[in-house]
Amino acid sequence: MGMWRKLRRRSTREIIWEIEAEHRTHLRKAAGIGRVDLRCHKDTWAHFVAEFEKTKHNHDSAAFRPPAEADIKDEGDGMLLVPLSGNTLAALLDRCRKMCSAHYSDLDTAIGGRVQTAITTALAKVEPKGDADDPAVIIVLDDRPKAVTDAAQA
Repeated sequence: MGMWRKLRRRSTREIIWEIEAEHRTHLRKAAGIGRVDLRCHKDTWAHFVAEFEKTKHNHDSAAFRPPAEADIKDEGDGMLLVPLSGNTLAALLDRCRKMCSAHYSDLDTAIGGRVQTAITTALAKVEPKGDADDPAVIIVLDDRPKAVTDAAQA
């Protein structure tokens, strides 16, 4: 049976339920992380802090607890290394998903979608272990255009 035939047999409700279930799985996985480092541009980080500040009275915003400024490492060139707890990562992931709704601008949707993809990609590599020697989880938001060399232009 072809892929399209399988998809057509599923109802919209079933597809939405699967997407919701996958999101809840990602939230649980994120919440189970003790610490994760988010490497991103300072403007990206400021965007999310402002986004949560706008809605600080909402119940879901309470889980977002940004680190103290002193704990954020400036890596130069506008890049930051931001340490996050698993709860804050889960709140960020949930907000990114909400930013992909019709209630947000196209720009917010693009930012939320890109960050959501980065987080879920990193979560796919996380396994529950708890060993102190395990490497820290680092989520990198730093897509750069591929450099064009003089030889490639010729």
